[in-house]
Amino acid sequence: MGDGTAFEPTTAVPTWLWEDLGNYYGVGPSGLNFHENAFTLKFSQHPTIGMPPSVSGFSPFVPHFNLKNNVLSSAGGGDDAYIFMSPYATEGVVRGTISAGNGTFPIKGALPDPPLFAAWHLRRMLLEKGVEIMDTASTQLFLEQKGEPTSLRRTFFTWRSQPLAEIIRHANLESVNLYCEAFLRTLALQQYGYGTNEKGIDAIMRFWQSKGVDTEGLFMQDGSGLSPRNGVTPTQLTMMLRVIAQDSTWFTPFYNSLPEAGRTGTMSSMFKQYPSVLGRLRAKSGTITRVRAYSGYATAADGRLIAFSIILNNFTCSQRDIRKKLETFMAELCRL
Repeated sequence: MGDGTAFEPTTAVPTWLWEDLGNYYGVGPSGLNFHENAFTLKFSQHPTIGMPPSVSGFSPFVPHFNLKNNVLSSAGGGDDAYIFMSPYATEGVVRGTISAGNGTFPIKGALPDPPLFAAWHLRRMLLEKGVEIMDTASTQLFLEQKGEPTSLRRTFFTWRSQPLAEIIRHANLESVNLYCEAFLRTLALQQYGYGTNEKGIDAIMRFWQSKGVDTEGLFMQDGSGLSPRNGVTPTQLTMMLRVIAQDSTWFTPFYNSLPEAGRTGTMSSMFKQYPSVLGRLRAKSGTITRVRAYSGYATAADGRLIAFSIILNNFTCSQRDIRKKLETFMAELCRL
């Protein structure tokens, strides 16, 4: 039995876009997260443009779930396919295009029911090891909804995660939205006894207010920034970065978690034309449709550490062009 009831059962934030929910970056948090709550959907490419590629499988296998394939082959070289489904769904649909070809083309999707997925695969692994199991895989939430009592439990093994600093580093370097959502609900669990999105936001707001940050005009809908109804100013983000920089116990692990210009994470492919920036700039990127943002720290020519944040909304140029412009801006900070 998979028990994710430490968090509220509503995994997806209500203001997330429908086109995001079934995809890996739209993964919602559960009290039991497993395999980053994601799966890989594998296509066998079709060589003819306009023809549908076939689905060759799921990795890992997703139990009790069917997916209708409405994807077509295109001349482009990228992934423009989206999985549409709601949390706990037993079926979904994948639409859009992938490039024509003769190989295997993977895309990533969100698990509809992470606790069930975890329980099913644990049961499978135990059976493979010769452990006899009488019941099928289920979840605490499902049994509670049916009004069935659950049996008494006994702890026989405890798994300890990596240190929090390492988890934060992975979240920031790879932009793992799930971790940020799980952080938010874990704050609620620790402070209020139950992991809800609303209480997590309340904990965050109270914290920054206690540090002297003006939160008027700060609108939080989630922990990752995926909702288009989030609202925050560059001034607020810069003030938060300054507060963090004033406490070495926070600053060192946080600074090390940020992608480094030209070297790591989402900043690894940037600043190739600005070698003087290497080792002197770390920032977290943020991107949704028609929004691009970077917030972090730059080391100026005189050694000063500069906290900065820049957010661009509804720009009319391409994502590539706006990234070039922001590269120039951030490189100039290092010349001050």
